[in-house]
Amino acid sequence: MSLLLEKIRKNSLLLGPNIHWFLFLEEEDSLPLVCTYTDRDNNILIAVRPASAEEYMNVYKVQYNPHFRNSTIHQLGTWYAQNKSSIDKENLRSFSAKTDLQGRTLKVALERHFPFFIPANETGERNPSGVDIEVLNALQEVFKFRYEIHRPSDGKWGSPVSNRSWNGMIGMVHRQEVDIAMGGMTISQTRKEAVDFSFAYCFDRTTFVTRAPSEASRAWVIVLPFQWGVWLAIGLAVTLISQERALPSGLRD
Repeated sequence: MSLLLEKIRKNSLLLGPNIHWFLFLEEEDSLPLVCTYTDRDNNILIAVRPASAEEYMNVYKVQYNPHFRNSTIHQLGTWYAQNKSSIDKENLRSFSAKTDLQGRTLKVALERHFPFFIPANETGERNPSGVDIEVLNALQEVFKFRYEIHRPSDGKWGSPVSNRSWNGMIGMVHRQEVDIAMGGMTISQTRKEAVDFSFAYCFDRTTFVTRAPSEASRAWVIVLPFQWGVWLAIGLAVTLISQERALPSGLRD
């Protein structure tokens, strides 16, 4: 298995937008191995039959993130021998690269955050504006869909609350009240446990600046290698040795 994956990684012709791989694995423990050998964009589907199962297989997709330069495994669904249509077609659609949503209306969660989303009532314009609106309009032209905007009632981006529930826009997606959420929100491991994130399209350039430290005085540079306690012990030892050598030879014996 590792030899095949290594060959796929080294030969760029084996990975590309028009090349699809369907791998059959005997155990799910081998899934991380696929991520290790997949270091570029790909079209790889993986079917795994659990050890105790005979009538079904779990189906996964390898998704590569170019910003973080790593791959992750996403489960598309489960294939049953008696019902081959049990895999979620909405998830499988992303693998087949279907670009026509046939006018479907998507519910999009957005919250005011300049310059990402500015509601229409704040600009005096008929339509809202911002970076996210521009991104939505560009996607709309490609994927042929309509959208409607829903703002979170609590005005929050999303954080976990009790009983594994979420507030804000993350909660709206988690509860399937909307299809997607957009905004200048941070992609965190905690949020990844509740929703799936797309590739990041904006990065915060905020930095911290402090005054450069002045050069330390060189007057006592000779004593810096050791602490004062060490120097005291060295001085005491030198004093005792010099005093011992100063005694007459008879007294030393």
